[in-house]
Amino acid sequence: MNNRFYLMMTIGLAGCGLSEERFDEKFTEALCEKVVECTDGIFDSVADCIAESDAAGDDADLASCDYDRQAAKDCVQETQDLTCSDFEGFNIPSVCNDVYTNCNSDTAETGDSGDSGDSGDSGDSGDSGDSGDSGSGM
Repeated sequence: MNNRFYLMMTIGLAGCGLSEERFDEKFTEALCEKVVECTDGIFDSVADCIAESDAAGDDADLASCDYDRQAAKDCVQETQDLTCSDFEGFNIPSVCNDVYTNCNSDTAETGDSGDSGDSGDSGDSGDSGDSGDSGSGM
């Protein structure tokens, strides 16, 4: 009886969305199917596309993001449902932008420290004094 309960729970949870690992597999497959179907000669087969994607590796920046299982499931489904005209320009469904959110990246923090360097630009206003210098040279 307990095994049946766990089986039913597993089936029930499957409707809630995709795990990150499963999303990666399913989205890559759906995207590669569209690339092969809708483009001329980028890849000879879906398998070649998936192999190339696997060789590119994971995006380590995603580890700091919140993952939305339902958005992942919707993203894969909507990607599979794209027509070639919808996919033109490699457009993916907007729901795919909701799969990973609230990402923290070192580049954003680096950019913030770079912004403080912008305050040095106020020194450029001293350059306007240079125009005064050219006035004194006349």
